[in-house]
Amino acid sequence: MIAFLALLLVTLGQFAIDMYLPSMPSMVADLETTKSLVQQTLTFFLVSFALSQLIYGPLSDRFGRRIVLLCGLFIFILGCVGAYFARSIEFLIVMRFVQGMGIGAANVLCRAILRDLYHGHDLAKKVTFLGILWVVSPVIAPVIGGYIEEFWGWRMNFALLALFVLLIWIWAFFFLPETKDRSHRQSMHPVAIGKNYLLLLKSRSFMGYVLADFFLYGVLSSFYVAGPFLLQRTLGLSPVIFGWTMLIISGGYLLGSACNIRLVHFFQQKNVIKIGVAWILMITLVMVIASMRGIFNLPVVAASLCLLFFGIAFIFTNCIGLSLSIFPQIAGSASAVWGFFAYMGGTLATSVMSYFPEKTFLPLSFALLVQCLLTALVLMIGMPSANNK
Repeated sequence: MIAFLALLLVTLGQFAIDMYLPSMPSMVADLETTKSLVQQTLTFFLVSFALSQLIYGPLSDRFGRRIVLLCGLFIFILGCVGAYFARSIEFLIVMRFVQGMGIGAANVLCRAILRDLYHGHDLAKKVTFLGILWVVSPVIAPVIGGYIEEFWGWRMNFALLALFVLLIWIWAFFFLPETKDRSHRQSMHPVAIGKNYLLLLKSRSFMGYVLADFFLYGVLSSFYVAGPFLLQRTLGLSPVIFGWTMLIISGGYLLGSACNIRLVHFFQQKNVIKIGVAWILMITLVMVIASMRGIFNLPVVAASLCLLFFGIAFIFTNCIGLSLSIFPQIAGSASAVWGFFAYMGGTLATSVMSYFPEKTFLPLSFALLVQCLLTALVLMIGMPSANNK
């Protein structure tokens, strides 16, 4: 039951990111604003989402997982209520920032709770399931969001998010015990927190895995921010069809995750990661070549992104599991650093992509190739010393 709740927590942030994506074009008209400003609602959410995790990590290592989680979820609910009543893009951006500050607790603690409960191969399996849910959520969320947009409009996204998280809050309040070992609780003194973070940042192997996911989340976020306009405005898809297209594309990650669960039984996680890196480099190179030749239609875009997500599944969750296994006694802080870098990667990617036109597939495909090359580079530097701290 506790493990299921921990796995469920990872879906909250992803739903907050992706459920309203099909509504972005209509939000431009409803709030009488620009495409770039609507996209900034995602950017500001990711900024606060990333920064808040650096706070929640040490707090959970000191005071425990339960109270920190409950406080964070309550802040998120307030942000959702504010977003529902927003009458200007500026106020909506502020409320999205508040949402990110709150839901960062769920993102840190879903991993920290699993690290409290499991070790070794059991942890690797649970983190793989976490990764599946992490991608299933943005698969399902736009489908749901497409129907919400079609029948009720964009504000209902935030109303339903508030209700969903309120139910999770009630469940956690009554049924979630403290999973953090009291004997391992860390000091909240700024010097002690700084030493823990410095220890993490100085570890070449830890940072190699973390930076790999930094760039890979940038890959995913690049598509999430460009996709609604690329597929709906340029290719003419409706919000509902866009949601189902996202389901097909992200299905590649589900298939890759299923393969990853089998592969880690027979190969070291580092070797599975290497297979994934070779795969994503090949796919993104083909995407760039096809874009330069003017090949741009729905089957090509959906198939190439589906194959890309398949390869990412071999890398992303294995990097999470390996990074958390290096420093078990400060799992909250380690999870916070991972979350900070991952979502800052998404923030950087969404900020850059919001300034590119979505008239062709070339800007997106080129951005994906660059980020995959950087993923390969940091892993090449970090993985040779993966057994050293």
